[in-house]
Amino acid sequence: MFRKLHANSLVGLAGLFVFLSVGIFDVTADDWPQWGGPQRDLVWRETGIVDQLPDSDTLPRVWSTPISEGYGGPSVADGRVYVMDRLRKEQRERVLCLDAATGKVIWRHDYEARYSISYPAGPRCTPVIDNDRVYIVGAVGHMFCPQRRRWSSRLAA
Repeated sequence: MFRKLHANSLVGLAGLFVFLSVGIFDVTADDWPQWGGPQRDLVWRETGIVDQLPDSDTLPRVWSTPISEGYGGPSVADGRVYVMDRLRKEQRERVLCLDAATGKVIWRHDYEARYSISYPAGPRCTPVIDNDRVYIVGAVGHMFCPQRRRWSSRLAA
């Protein structure tokens, strides 16, 4: 299941990269609040954003921010980008909330995550956004709703 999800996540991540790279956050944009988009089908239904892609080999970079290792894709909602990564040396996973217009970190939630799993390069989760709540699942079973601190759990690994 994770192999199929990983391949599909790459497709969604590539689509989201194009979405972020063309600088569309200056206009009203559709949210992408979970893996696969609003309907989990990898279809971007928004129109009128880009008439034509540039002829160059690369798209213009709007912003960048340093993140570490991970397999999951980003989520976008209400002008914010959410992404998970792993700080290998510190043995911690984290979710970052970034300003979609600037890439600046708004908040972060990190927690200890000692890996004893294959492919130890980071979490596989795309954060799920539900109104003002963010739900994440780490690679070794940690579940959080970080900004509300409503709950956390550790699934059996």
